[in-house]
Amino acid sequence: AVESTQSTGVTAELLAEIKEMRAEVAELVSGMDDREAEERELEKQAAKLSGKVTRDAHTRKILESVERIKRQKDQIVTILTDVRGEQKEINALNGKIERVFVETDEMIFRDAKNNQLCKQAYKLLANLQSEFNAFVRALDDTASTNREIRDLEDQLLQERDRNVAAQIAKVEQDLRTVSGENKKLARVVAARRSE
Repeated sequence: AVESTQSTGVTAELLAEIKEMRAEVAELVSGMDDREAEERELEKQAAKLSGKVTRDAHTRKILESVERIKRQKDQIVTILTDVRGEQKEINALNGKIERVFVETDEMIFRDAKNNQLCKQAYKLLANLQSEFNAFVRALDDTASTNREIRDLEDQLLQERDRNVAAQIAKVEQDLRTVSGENKKLARVVAARRSE
């Protein structure tokens, strides 16, 4: 009877240990399932992040922006060279016209002392010169207004370029953030696999 009691006690202890072991195994299996699910989720997130933004794409966008800026600078240099050339030509023509008016004025003035038709021609020449000067001033005013418009357009382009620079800085910051997140996720995935 003692043996039976001892054997019942041992059996009960063994059963209790088996139950504890089964509970531990169930707990470990549950934990392992949770970790595997977490690992799959992290792998999915890592795949999504690496698929969304690539360094090459950002580099290509930045290089395209730099190339556009270079082309714009080249165009600006060409335009400025053309404008300087045109301004020199305009100044030369204005000087030539002024000399022609002065010469014509002197010739007609000399003859106007003795000839009535030359007096009328002199008055008409003075009127013509006055009208021509008004026309030149109007052209200068128009050119000045056009320059102001171009300056405002240039300022607008500069503001857009500044916006582009801010966007490039944001893209670079986003790239650093994504790269950091990718590294963290890769470390987590590697740690999960090694466990």
